[in-house]
Amino acid sequence: MMKTIPISLSPTRKRALNAFLGLVLLLVSVLLFLALVTYHPTDPSMNTAAGVVAPHAVHNWVGLFGASLSDLLLQSIGIASFLLPIWLGGLGWSWMHSRSSGSPLLRWSGCLLALIFAPTALGLLPWHWHWMHAVPIEGIMGHLMAAQLVIYLNVQGAWVVAGPLAVVGIYFSPAIHFRAVKTA
Repeated sequence: MMKTIPISLSPTRKRALNAFLGLVLLLVSVLLFLALVTYHPTDPSMNTAAGVVAPHAVHNWVGLFGASLSDLLLQSIGIASFLLPIWLGGLGWSWMHSRSSGSPLLRWSGCLLALIFAPTALGLLPWHWHWMHAVPIEGIMGHLMAAQLVIYLNVQGAWVVAGPLAVVGIYFSPAIHFRAVKTA
C-alpha cells in the first residue's frame, strides 16, 4: 500500500527553509511587478510580430520573458494582474516569518473570485481606459464576463454581482492577515 505525501501550503517547521522559500517568493513577486510596470506595447511578445530581437530592443526591465508574461497577463485579466505580485509578496513575507497565513482553501477561493470579478467590475465602468494607451484595463476576460453579466442581469444587476464578489475576493485572498500587519 502506498503512503500519501501531505502537501502543505503553510510554512514548515524548519525556519531556514521557510526563510529561503519566502525570499524566493518575494523575488518572484518583485520581478513580476517590474515586468508589469515596465510593459511596453512594442515589446516582442506572442501577439507582436517581430524579427530577430536585439537585447536593447526590449523595453521591459525583466527582458523578453517579462515582456511576454506582462503582455499575456495584461491582455487576459487587465490591471487585476497587479494583484498577483502583491499576493506573492504577502505569501513570501509570511513564509519568511514562519507564520501560517490562514486557510488555503479560503485564500485560493478569494484569489479566484478576485481574478474573475475584479476585471469584470472594471469592464462594467462606463469609460474605457487603457494601460499604457494600448491594453484595456479590464482585459479580455473582464470584457467578456461584463458583457455576459449585462446580457443576463442588466447593468445594475451586473454591478450587484460583480462589485461585492470582487471586494470579497480581494479581502479573502491575501496571504497575510490585516491584524498581523497592525501588530507587527
